[in-house]
Amino acid sequence: MGVYLAVALAKRANMMAIIYTTPTCAYCPRVKKFLTDNLIEYVERDASDPEIGKEAFALSGAYTVPVTLIKDKVIVGWNYAKLKEAIAWPTPVAGTP
Repeated sequence: MGVYLAVALAKRANMMAIIYTTPTCAYCPRVKKFLTDNLIEYVERDASDPEIGKEAFALSGAYTVPVTLIKDKVIVGWNYAKLKEAIAWPTPVAGTP
């Protein structure tokens, strides 16, 4: 394994997400599977609790779930492209191992 890959995997291992869900959410399992498949640890928050629901709304401005927070990005709903972008690996600089 190259040095660059090892560093990228270490960074990925330290990446954490927060996902706001509800028990009846149809798309929440897809987001959780995406995060798990991409080695992203996450904390699940139940937005059916009124106080937690307020947190999700404050982040997203939307009364819907899932709301996913990865780094400084907020993704509303099941949006594969935005989730992929949020966890994107850094592009190697020419000349790095």
